[in-house]
Amino acid sequence: MGQRVTWIIVILVLLVAVAGGGFYLGTRYQSAQAAALAADRAQFFAQRSGDQGGGFFGQNGQGGAGGANRGGARGAVDSVNGDTVVINTPQGPVTAHLSGTTRITKSVAGTSDDIKTGETIVVTGERNADGSINAINIMIQPTPIATPTPQ
Repeated sequence: MGQRVTWIIVILVLLVAVAGGGFYLGTRYQSAQAAALAADRAQFFAQRSGDQGGGFFGQNGQGGAGGANRGGARGAVDSVNGDTVVINTPQGPVTAHLSGTTRITKSVAGTSDDIKTGETIVVTGERNADGSINAINIMIQPTPIATPTPQ
């Protein structure tokens, strides 16, 4: 009877060891999978936004490092002259060049005729050496609704 109890204890210890080892290996595998998934997500979003450390619009809303000279600007439209739009940004004026492939959006699809002086737009595209942008996408920002002041 004593030998039987010993074997039961040995078997139970082995089962606990196998279960514990399986649990440990499972958590290590899950950690590796989570790290790989996080790296894949970061790479996906960096490729989608042109971000390589400078954010979608780069430093202070302008620039956006990475990709093939990705760039962007956000600000009020100063002027529109044919396929050239000048945007006032906090860092100064930025010129955006529109092309036939530039996608212009607002709550519905837009055209270059929808870009008006004083509107706020977001431009993404290829940054030129002179600081201007060959626009790939322009999003017209909605005009904020004025908040009434209490009297």
